[in-house]
Amino acid sequence: MSFAVLGAYWPHIVITDKECTDKTFPSFWDECSTALRVSFQVPSYPPPPLATKAASTIYLIGMRGVGKTSLGKHAASALGLHWIDMDEYLEAHPLLLGMPIKEYVAVHGWAAFRAQEVACLQLWAQDPPQNTIISCGGGVVESAAAVALLAQASNVIYLQRELADVQAALAHDTSRPAYGEAIADVFHRRAPLFAASSSFVFAMLAGDVDYPRINRDFERLITVVLGRFDSNALKSQPDSYFVSLTFPHYTSKKTLIETVTHKAHAVELRVDLLESVEKPFIAHQVR
Repeated sequence: MSFAVLGAYWPHIVITDKECTDKTFPSFWDECSTALRVSFQVPSYPPPPLATKAASTIYLIGMRGVGKTSLGKHAASALGLHWIDMDEYLEAHPLLLGMPIKEYVAVHGWAAFRAQEVACLQLWAQDPPQNTIISCGGGVVESAAAVALLAQASNVIYLQRELADVQAALAHDTSRPAYGEAIADVFHRRAPLFAASSSFVFAMLAGDVDYPRINRDFERLITVVLGRFDSNALKSQPDSYFVSLTFPHYTSKKTLIETVTHKAHAVELRVDLLESVEKPFIAHQVR
């Protein structure tokens, strides 16, 4: 808004988002026109580039047991998308594994398996599956080459759960090869690799088993990632309430936040005002 006023005297200021004032001063532009007698010109811009094939491909990464398969499969079904399980794809592809992972690892070892994961990611990078959610294997980030490929992808979602929940989910899982080391060690080694590979984080509450709500939340995230989220439902409200939270630390303000956001239609979390803007800290705060 201050730049708009300055623009009355300095002609070389361009504001590309006219709606930036809607939240705090909806009638700002009208007031400028009447009170300051300022006229505004709407600049013309070339149309945005068409979305690439890769933009409609979503990769899910995270530890075993966080829900990459269940969440990905459910969201794909609900939103009319395709779904690929990377492990199943590797097993079925004759030029990759062509056999069950457990057998392949027993014969060729983990290093050879990781190399095949990289080869698979390279195939998808060259010809991205459109409108597709891909549930990657939990250890895909163990390869530096795979991390680099994922980091270059448009949409990579890190599904994040607490260590105790991951351990509980894997306690009786005998369908996949054993880690050969403590789950906690794997968890802590991979956490920064998942963060480095991802462009989004879907963090689940500790001990949360409300799967219908988790599925709904995840579906909504997918619509946001793909640019399909429809905000018209909120805009059509006769009276809507917006709250902006500016705490440096959210976890200690849970009760207060529940009070001040009661009946709010939209809540803005000012991540830029947190004590840290590191992904793990942010994820912990917004759970």
